[in-house]
Amino acid sequence: MSTANYLIDQDYYVNQETKYAIMGHLLVLNPTNRDSRLKVTFYYEDDEPTETSLSARSLIRENWTWDEWPELRRHKRFAMRILSEEPVVVQATIGWNNRLNDYSAGRKDGERECAMAYSAITSLSKVAYYVDGVVIDTPKAWVRESEWNLILNPRERPAETVTTLYYTDGTVQKLNYTVQPERLKCIYLDDVVEKKMGYGTKIESTEPIAAQHLRVVYWTDKDETAYWANTPVMAFWSLPFCPAPPTPGGLRLHDFLSSIE
Repeated sequence: MSTANYLIDQDYYVNQETKYAIMGHLLVLNPTNRDSRLKVTFYYEDDEPTETSLSARSLIRENWTWDEWPELRRHKRFAMRILSEEPVVVQATIGWNNRLNDYSAGRKDGERECAMAYSAITSLSKVAYYVDGVVIDTPKAWVRESEWNLILNPRERPAETVTTLYYTDGTVQKLNYTVQPERLKCIYLDDVVEKKMGYGTKIESTEPIAAQHLRVVYWTDKDETAYWANTPVMAFWSLPFCPAPPTPGGLRLHDFLSSIE
């Protein structure tokens, strides 16, 4: 439970030609004896944030879908920050389908459906970890696995980040990224990591951030242009990075400078 919750791997998409669509749900449980007002801020990769207001009733689980919010910019990757008067429990459930988000009983065309759910990140951190990384891309495999790191910087200053990858063969790789103020950064890892080798990840930042890891599993004839295209997706999942325990003063400046030398 927290009064500040972050859900940073979100998408809303509808393609009339391919019939492919993504829809999400924001779920909030308010276990307290008081109703709670919610302030929701939407963060994007290349646009200014937008906001909406919601209310979580006492002792009730609330459920909203993306299409209920005119303030949310369509067809964009986005993150959410949910601030509440009372401590609440927050979760996202996201599904993709080829029914244009039409779940009515009379809908006959389209059979493909897949979904994932994850709990909100409840605190920002200057150091965060993720363990289960692997990109699979080989003609001999019957699936392909693509991955993204998503980093949210909700602060008003740029976040200079260092991503360190620890491979199973002992190799260490460092990647530097700047996350602009009040922006979400989506990093396509297939182009930068060693393929077919497992790795763990540490992200260090000059500003407190929230980080998440997304993996999408395709059959091997995946369209290379975009994961939301008309592709044979088999499964996907998304997990928050684990924030490091807080330390006095956070990441020290000389530690950060040393990590990018």
